[in-house]
Amino acid sequence: MEKVIETTFKQVLSNLHKVDNWETCVLVMEYYNREPGVGYKAYCTNKSGQNVDIDADVNYDFLFLYKIIEWNRENATSSNLWNKAQFSLNIKGSFEIKTWWDEEFQKKLYNED
Repeated sequence: MEKVIETTFKQVLSNLHKVDNWETCVLVMEYYNREPGVGYKAYCTNKSGQNVDIDADVNYDFLFLYKIIEWNRENATSSNLWNKAQFSLNIKGSFEIKTWWDEEFQKKLYNED
């Protein structure tokens, strides 16, 4: 999974020439667990504390999605299911991964009660 994150962030970082004085880059992903697909929102926080949206490159979406699905297939259990993930990269190179189950997102997406 770390290799997937590293590759993804290298590609997200290639869009950072549009953001001056960035400090943190965040990629938020919504993983649709009943059909193929994933949603992205990427943004950077600059040193002034402002969020600047950056584009997710369609050229790597398919590779990233494949890797996420592969990772999820190998690691998912009934106790660690997730449908949202957040990857944060600090300008110093450290990163943090958070995954969680968003019940409201699931209900909205699939009209579940």
